[in-house]
Amino acid sequence: MEECVFRDKNYLCHYTSFDNLCMILSTMTLKVSLFSNSNDIAELENNITCMLDSYKKEEVKRYVKEHCGYISFSINEEIYGHNRNPQFGYLIPSMWGIYADRSKGACLVLDEDIFKSVNKTALSNAKWGDIETINYTPFQPLKLASSKDTSLEIIKKEYKHILCTKHTSWKHEQERRLIHFH
Repeated sequence: MEECVFRDKNYLCHYTSFDNLCMILSTMTLKVSLFSNSNDIAELENNITCMLDSYKKEEVKRYVKEHCGYISFSINEEIYGHNRNPQFGYLIPSMWGIYADRSKGACLVLDEDIFKSVNKTALSNAKWGDIETINYTPFQPLKLASSKDTSLEIIKKEYKHILCTKHTSWKHEQERRLIHFH
């Protein structure tokens, strides 16, 4: 069955604890995570620092922490782990260990097209971006943003860089994010 069903790249994998799984199933909703709770504590700092002067940097960081969130998924794509065995989005050991509560939780596997179709009205709201694939890079490329822009203008122009870029050390997560601007 795995061969036929779960090898499709269109699937999104969302790891969660058993308690969160029960909440998801009872409400049919996924929880938005805050960037202040990101597993990569340097993510925002690095992505924003290379763009702005120190005053504006703090303003944009504060805006992201107060107004932006995300729902995280792993891409269901075959990659090769350290032991050279193929690994799909629903089989990532570190994700099972951390996000699925030391393998006592679950990995929800969602068809991206169906997810978007069923939630079309909600996702068309200006508060949601598209599901973005994380850009993994060994360094944070310099991108200049105008200090004259408001925090919201900077986020709207540069959100893929600020909210969807991580260091290559996180590449094993194969992450995609649904960004929420609240």
